[in-house]
Amino acid sequence: MKKIILVVLTTLSLNATDLVVDIAKNTLMTSQKSFESGSHDIEVDSENKALFVAFRYNLDSSSNINYFLSSSVGLSEYTNNINGLNIKSNVINIGGGARLKLNKSSYISLNSGITYSDISTNITNDLDALTYQIDIKYDYETTINDYEAYLTLFSGYYYTKVDDLAVDNSSSILSHIKVGVYSPELIQLANLPFKVELYAQETFLGKDISDNLDMSNFTTIGMAFHLYTNTIVPLVDNIYLDINYVTGDNIDGLHIGLALSF
Repeated sequence: MKKIILVVLTTLSLNATDLVVDIAKNTLMTSQKSFESGSHDIEVDSENKALFVAFRYNLDSSSNINYFLSSSVGLSEYTNNINGLNIKSNVINIGGGARLKLNKSSYISLNSGITYSDISTNITNDLDALTYQIDIKYDYETTINDYEAYLTLFSGYYYTKVDDLAVDNSSSILSHIKVGVYSPELIQLANLPFKVELYAQETFLGKDISDNLDMSNFTTIGMAFHLYTNTIVPLVDNIYLDINYVTGDNIDGLHIGLALSF
């Protein structure tokens, strides 16, 4: 059984259609790890700041299928300096799914969930939004000369419905390909094993979020520092610091994350 807590420190126009898409975009950038929280420069004179905390609980399993529950809470603020517009969101997500072990190296998982967003803007009354998601992920893991390499393929569909607006829904797709490698134990800190992870990810955008951001993909390059602590703190298996840089045609950001694995 393993629980993971993740703490990641990472164009609005006046018509209802664009406002709904901006709200959906803000929700995705606050609650999805592919848009890791932090400070993003978007297009010209626009910025999105976000913080989220994620939790995952793996249920006991005696077969090749592992069931899990997940949740997250977050907040974000979007500003457009050209138009003087502002969106603030508080979000909470709940979901769950199943992960199937295909063989000793491969896994596939299905997940679904719902996110509630409490939104305030400087051009409307407060709004409520619901985002429904369904996603699929494939993981491949292998060991080469004591280095643990992995490949992840992910794709998710997100449908956001906003109350009290004439045009009240938005549909988006987020997908990514991620490759990475864990080093063998490099040193020991206070008699605890220390490893380094290097990774690269390409994220692809589809439907409304792609149109809104005027881009179809962006790149993430990152490094994580892992300290394995269960010999001292039995409940905590791993503490790690994650630093990554995001770049794309209309997005740029540097993120710093802290995570605990139970």
